[in-house]
Parts: sequence; structure tokens; C-alpha cells
Amino acid sequence: MLRRVLAALVATAAAGAGVAFATGIASGTPGGSGFDRTQVKHEILDLSVHRVAAPSAPQARALALRAKKKKKQKPVRIRFYETQEFQIGDGEAPGDYLRCPRNHKAIGGYFGAVAVDVALTASFPDRNPRRWFVGVTKFGVAEPNPTSAAFGVVCAQNVR
Repeated sequence: MLRRVLAALVATAAAGAGVAFATGIASGTPGGSGFDRTQVKHEILDLSVHRVAAPSAPQARALALRAKKKKKQKPVRIRFYETQEFQIGDGEAPGDYLRCPRNHKAIGGYFGAVAVDVALTASFPDRNPRRWFVGVTKFGVAEPNPTSAAFGVVCAQNVR
């Protein structure tokens, strides 16, 4: 009986230590927050979107293949909307909330850029299911400077 209680106590302590380590409570400096997180502040551009047949960024084409039909339901329709091209200089971090039309939900965001030193630094849904935030940063390593880029949002119709 004592062995079972002791084994349960050790297992509980090990699980608690694992949870504490995984959440960052046990790591970090004394009196610190546990970890340092670098956050990029994006400049909101307030861009408008227009419908396109397929995304111009090759990474986003895979999203079009993920929609599945369910029996006795309307087929899921995937639509792509992109902004006009805009310029990004070295060290700049533009971003914007992109909105889907009525009866659509935002399911993803993407970007396309001419230079290779532009990286996606933020892509997340808004509380409004029709909006998605996309933010990029130009790190200033490669030419051309400034470079052109465009944001896009993937919208789905007939989804719950």
C-alpha cells in the first residue's frame, strides 16, 4: 500500500514539474518573466483587397487543396483576395487586417515579395471571423531596396 501511494506521489510530482517546465515557469531568471519574447511592431497600411483566381504566392496554393465537401451540404468555395503591390524598405515591418466579403470566413493569410529577405512575421485571425492579419519584415540583406510585396487572404464560403 505504501509503495502505491509513494509511486503515485512521485508520478504526480514528475507530471507537475513537466508542466511547469513546459509553460516556462521553471525557466528564466529569478524575478524575471520566465522568457524574453521579441515582438515586432507592424505599421498598419490600411490596404484594400481585390479578388484573384489563384494566389500569386506559391506557398499559398496548397491552401486551395484543403477544402473538402461534406454530404448534404453546399460545397466549400475558396476565394483569394490580394492587395495592390506596395514598397518595403530595409528594416520596415508593414502589416494589415485583410477582410473577406460577406458570407465568407478568413482561413489564412499569405504574402508575396520580390526580394528573398522579406519574412512573414505575423499571420493570425482577428476576433471577427472575416478578418486576418498579415505582417512582414524586410531584414535588409538582399537587393532590390525597396522591394515590392503584396498581402493576400484566403476566404472560405459555406464553412461553419
